[in-house]
Amino acid sequence: MMKNNFLAIIIVALFSGACAGGGYQPSAKLAEGLDPSADFVESECSYFYFMWGRTAELEGKLEEAREAYEKALVCDLHAVQIMHRLAVLLINMDKKDVAAGWIKTIIDENPEDLSSYSFLANLYVSMEEFDKAEALYLDVISKNPKDYDNMLLLGALYARQKKFDEARDTLQKLVKLNPESFIGYHYLAKIYLETEKFDKARSSFEKALELNWSPFLAFEAAFFLAKNGFPDDALKLYRQIIAEDESNERVRAMTISLLLRMDRINEAIVEMEELMPLAADPLKVELNLSRLLLDRKRYDEAISHLLNILDSDPGFNDARILTAVAYHDKGDVAAAKSSLRKVGAQSADYENATVFLTRILLEEKNYGAALDLLRGRISDEKTRRKSFYPALASVLQDQQKTDEALKVFQEALTLYPDDKDLLLEYALLQDEQGDVDGALLTMAKVLVTSPDEPYALNYMGYTWAERGVELDKALAYVEKALELKPDDGFVRDSLGWVLFKMGRLDEALAELQKALEIEGDDPAINEHIGDVYYRLGKVKKARSAWGKALVLQKDDKKKSLLRKKIEAAGK
Repeated sequence: MMKNNFLAIIIVALFSGACAGGGYQPSAKLAEGLDPSADFVESECSYFYFMWGRTAELEGKLEEAREAYEKALVCDLHAVQIMHRLAVLLINMDKKDVAAGWIKTIIDENPEDLSSYSFLANLYVSMEEFDKAEALYLDVISKNPKDYDNMLLLGALYARQKKFDEARDTLQKLVKLNPESFIGYHYLAKIYLETEKFDKARSSFEKALELNWSPFLAFEAAFFLAKNGFPDDALKLYRQIIAEDESNERVRAMTISLLLRMDRINEAIVEMEELMPLAADPLKVELNLSRLLLDRKRYDEAISHLLNILDSDPGFNDARILTAVAYHDKGDVAAAKSSLRKVGAQSADYENATVFLTRILLEEKNYGAALDLLRGRISDEKTRRKSFYPALASVLQDQQKTDEALKVFQEALTLYPDDKDLLLEYALLQDEQGDVDGALLTMAKVLVTSPDEPYALNYMGYTWAERGVELDKALAYVEKALELKPDDGFVRDSLGWVLFKMGRLDEALAELQKALEIEGDDPAINEHIGDVYYRLGKVKKARSAWGKALVLQKDDKKKSLLRKKIEAAGK
């Protein structure tokens, strides 16, 4: 239909004689922003090219449309409607600066056309020429002091530039002139939020809602109120939204979260029960409800919900493990173990279930069963998990079977030779058994594949310092570890200890005092500070630090050494 109409226009134009030569054919294409000085009007010719341009624009031929509009303007230099269409086209072609030139021409043609001022101001905002946009908004408002839309746009422009005082003043003026402007109050609330004037933000939200209550605005206001110390007001708004739309899962979730923060647990439980039949994922809601009931020690209710979940989805292992927790905390250990044993090896929760089951067996002091469980699962590739090896080694250590524990790590490292976590734990076990050389070698292996592992760097640096060897290298290792773990008091203690061994006593003391600020109850750090004070000749402070270390120390052998230090310093 469009093409038929366009053909008719072409025929009329060709035979009307309106344009010179029986059909107007400009000899040159207009350049960008051309504004011919001749006052020339051919209305039918202008209409012909306008329709040509409009058709091309609708067909997505933007360059052709632009050329046609410009030819239309040669025919009629004052055709404001065509200028406006051309400006919109140029904006769509991302030629905003050229479009701005045409809008200025429109304003020159009709200085009273305030809508063109606003159009140009908005265009300048999109071009991030904010000063020009601001000047135009102010010009429009000066010509029409009740132009509330442009006041809003000016306020938003100020806010975008973080000129919050100017934004506030503009919006306050708006709501004074137009007390019914709920958008004005809404924007004003946002400005007060940005400037942390929360009471004023609250009253502005209340006014906006009074003028035009909507779920969207109510949700925004409630979120602000909940976050900034007005939980009861927030709760009231959430419940108003739910009353209007009881299936609004998001608002119900926010209501539950708020009730939990307010420690109104029973109300949160009721909300969850109401949400379940409405939720997109009711089992997930029921699982969270079970957690909440479990937290309140309402074990039977929690178990009832969890079993209901498992009836609906037997593979929901989060629920199965939580069921085990509920049974365990209730004291029904047999049911807890039974639940955990049902978590299959294919489940993502299988590892957690095995570790939890091991812990229950150890609580019962059933070491044989714990060992059988872990060994059995390690023996089969399908049930084997890396974390089971440290767990098995730990059980063996508890039974003083250190050699077997070491062999467990060695077996694990044949399967996972470069695993950082296994190597670290193996090195610590070696250290506990007095095999410091072996531990150093293991830590060195860690650094081959993980050169930035802070605990390996720290261990090696501290151990070298203890031995009084490789002190420059020890310092470099520990300083690198501290870069990686700046808030770790034990790593900082290592740095202080290396500096002490290097004879840099004042620096050592400074670092050890920083370590003590982080780990004030560590006996080793207190002892190290005592050693530095003693070397500095501050015997009284040394004895005090050693005395604190003695109180904190639990190892009898280390206690004996501390007593000897204190006694020797007192002579």
